[in-house]
Amino acid sequence: MQTESAFDALAVSRAGAMGLMQLMPDVAVELGVTDPFDARQNVMAGAKYLRRLLDLYQRQRAAGARRLQRRHDQCRRSTAACRRFRRRRSYVKQVTGLVAFLEARRNQVAACR
Repeated sequence: MQTESAFDALAVSRAGAMGLMQLMPDVAVELGVTDPFDARQNVMAGAKYLRRLLDLYQRQRAAGARRLQRRHDQCRRSTAACRRFRRRRSYVKQVTGLVAFLEARRNQVAACR
């Protein structure tokens, strides 16, 4: 959520993605979301969608994050392929960095117990 919407439940991207998890309208409908700005519905649907992508890519986080960003890119009318590539690479780096930070923090907490 930090990467997608900066924790803004009312965020709307230029491409039309909505809410905390930045669900595209077609994905929201597919996942049964009736109000994409309702935090609970949005997060639950976003988690389900991300799980589906991770399962599809055999839980390879970077591949799942790339696929998620690619989905957003397909819905945008971006002008240059290299801009999409740089944006995707930055997005994947940001997501994998956050995951690594959170896993390290979890390990620190576990070591203290």
